[in-house]
Amino acid sequence: RNLVLEGEPQFAFKEIHFWGGKAMYQDKLQGWDHYLEHFKNCTSTQLRIEGTPDYLNTLSVPEDMVRLYKEKGFTDQLEKLRFIVILREPAARAYSLYQHTRRHTEDPWHFYADRPFPVLVKEEIGWWNDCKRDYNLNATAKNSQTLWEFCNFVTGAFFPGMYACQLRHWFKFFKPEQFKIFT
Repeated sequence: RNLVLEGEPQFAFKEIHFWGGKAMYQDKLQGWDHYLEHFKNCTSTQLRIEGTPDYLNTLSVPEDMVRLYKEKGFTDQLEKLRFIVILREPAARAYSLYQHTRRHTEDPWHFYADRPFPVLVKEEIGWWNDCKRDYNLNATAKNSQTLWEFCNFVTGAFFPGMYACQLRHWFKFFKPEQFKIFT
């Protein structure tokens, strides 16, 4: 269990991973009550904060949030949501994630750290440029999707640091005023 602060109550978690990961929307719908259990000891005047790093770069998260809040009857709460986004310098973030991934090889999602960092970054930039070229040649996609949505690169060292693309996607679902961004 990841403690946020020493001495925090047992119900507090740093990374719940409810909105992201491999869960499909139906899993989230069924898991809503369990998710809310994480906040049951919060008084009505306390902030409820949940921090999971991969939410920003996971395409389905903002759409699923809007959809689930509406289905559960909390449409009026959507504009009250606030998002704190803490951005690291992208190259330092990429290398840190790469090092973390090399230490945690048991996770099958961490296959991308099996080669030297410069090789990995060069590969990923090549993939991005290939996808960008394909996107620019696809008029249908350009009319209906952002480049980030079209390419859908959410794992790796390079892609999670493409903050402008990710925020542009989130701003399709939430107002920019709902975000506080720190660097």
